[in-house]
Amino acid sequence: MLQHRPLALMALQSFALVSPSRIRLLLAGWVCLVTVLCLVWMHAAAPSALPRALAVAVLALATGLVWRMPLWPRGTCLCWTGSQWCLGQGPLALEQRQALAQLAVLMDGQSWILLQAQGLPSRGPGQWLLVAKAANPERWPDIRRVLYSSLAAEPQNIHQV
Repeated sequence: MLQHRPLALMALQSFALVSPSRIRLLLAGWVCLVTVLCLVWMHAAAPSALPRALAVAVLALATGLVWRMPLWPRGTCLCWTGSQWCLGQGPLALEQRQALAQLAVLMDGQSWILLQAQGLPSRGPGQWLLVAKAANPERWPDIRRVLYSSLAAEPQNIHQV
């Protein structure tokens, strides 16, 4: 009996990731908001020196983490080869691809999906990736279809390329 495989799973696909500068800008805005709230609290509550120093230290740590956060390089694409997910530079980046051992959906916001990718060889907690409708609006249904189909498919039903 002939098994029908979803066509989306057999085709080469490439989806641009959100620009890392946008992520950093969003996180920087969050740190600025927290900074303003801390300054208002300090002005209104007039805390002693220890809480002020602690608040400044936490803000400095948060700012440092935002700027040092390891994100993907600009122009990185999440690629589906028909049998495996990988990261590459540019659309359908066939050369210089980094194969991914595992891909998991952490959050689905309907217009964006936060993924956790585990590279080959798998070390550490993995890398977070953000795929957003705004980066590929005309292909958003395809992105979701391929992503969820590939994650739900049995390994023996995935077409090997």
